[in-house]
Amino acid sequence: MAMQKCGQPFHVHVGTKEFMNVMVSLLHNKDLMKEIHNKVLGLIKCWGERFEKDHDIMPLFSDVYKALKNKGMDFSDGKSGPSGAQSNSDKK
Repeated sequence: MAMQKCGQPFHVHVGTKEFMNVMVSLLHNKDLMKEIHNKVLGLIKCWGERFEKDHDIMPLFSDVYKALKNKGMDFSDGKSGPSGAQSNSDKK
């Protein structure tokens, strides 16, 4: 919800290497509940697709998503749901 209601400063803060590394590490945690795993997948997919247009400002969202897809991560179980955030180009 915060990603939907907050603007670019918040998105830039969330899109840090440290935060995205934590998200990816959750995906590799074998003890993580399937529901949480799927939510993390959905968020990474949503952010990766949503912020592709803003790659110059927030590259990690789409870079992490593409890297995981290229490594064979299956995003079909990740529920995308609502967009999760507006990109800067969507706010124009």
